[in-house]
Amino acid sequence: MLFKMAFRNLLRNKRRTLLTSLMMIGGYTFISMSLALVNGSFGQIISAFTEQYTGHVQVANNDFVENPSLQKTIAHYNDRINEIEKNDLVRIVAPRIYSEALLYSKNKTFGAEIVGIDPKREMDATHYDKRIFEGIPFDKDDTNYKAIIGKKIAKILSAKIGEDIVLISQGADGSIANDIFKIVGIIGTEQEGKDDYRVYLPLKTAAEFYTLYGRVHELSIHLKDFNKARNFAQNLHFTDKNLIARPWQIVESDFYRAMNADQRGNNISIFILILMVGVGILNTILMSTLERTREFGVLKALGTLPKQLFSLILMEGIFLSLICTAVGLIFSLSLNYYLTKNGIVFSEPIPFAGTTISELRAQISLDSYLYPTLLIILTTLLATLYPGIKSSKIGVSEALREI
Repeated sequence: MLFKMAFRNLLRNKRRTLLTSLMMIGGYTFISMSLALVNGSFGQIISAFTEQYTGHVQVANNDFVENPSLQKTIAHYNDRINEIEKNDLVRIVAPRIYSEALLYSKNKTFGAEIVGIDPKREMDATHYDKRIFEGIPFDKDDTNYKAIIGKKIAKILSAKIGEDIVLISQGADGSIANDIFKIVGIIGTEQEGKDDYRVYLPLKTAAEFYTLYGRVHELSIHLKDFNKARNFAQNLHFTDKNLIARPWQIVESDFYRAMNADQRGNNISIFILILMVGVGILNTILMSTLERTREFGVLKALGTLPKQLFSLILMEGIFLSLICTAVGLIFSLSLNYYLTKNGIVFSEPIPFAGTTISELRAQISLDSYLYPTLLIILTTLLATLYPGIKSSKIGVSEALREI
């Protein structure tokens, strides 16, 4: 009987119920779409950032992490790579050498970061060749004295493709490292990034230049799923206790904090929306109960218990929320599917953390439907508590005196 009465009461004022339902359906759809777009956009940004630069997990000498130095290296790195790549989660591992050098060209000098890369592995890992806007990448097994310089360095030194550049630094054995390199490429993107002030050398050439034979400073691990970076790093163990594995969340902590700040901002927007929906539901249920005050008095006079009246009001809210979430689910499924296929394309790319975003695509997950469902139902239940308690406590004589 209570079920029938609760459903019938929702249809008493169809216009008010319809307006409240539209608000709840709209809130559900907006929250679901917002979560799907946030998950998708952050996934795009993380993939672009980690795949271009840091990788998902970095392995290095613990002393190098705390105080970078040319001598703090990973010995027998090929054995480490073979060991890591046995894991099914690993896509590829890219070894790197890091140092600094003084660059000299056309009577101009400039200090820059030197990065030694394995041409084949780095191309598969970070696709660095796609960031070269002038010139060519290294050959896959390049051991020649070639260099790819950042666009800012090229501008400062007025250096061009095919010209020579002199690098002066110090080797790991304390000797003076200096040699001539031929510029074969200029690297960089439209936005400022790490490439701008770097000089890339083939790994074997860099090892010879710095006398680091068989040693590197970093192993950049690229996984098949960046979401598993933390667990992978925690479970990665080496016989050399000086080695440490760090996920991208720690390596790029500033970038990670900026992302979390954006997510908190999105959560605040969702909270405000839910608050507005809750006020609308409260208004609908409260108006409905006030209009039926005499009816409640008659029911109480006939022996209806206060808890039954409370249950009646609660059922009305539950019915309304279930219907609206079901309709909202249908709308959001269709909308999110469209956004995963087509996305939202920007007229101009938006710079973010050294990368650019040209479009937003949704990423469908259980969270983008479960959270809105729980929020709408919970908000409805909270909004019906006051009208339900008020109706159950009203006195018979007081209710029957209502006009």
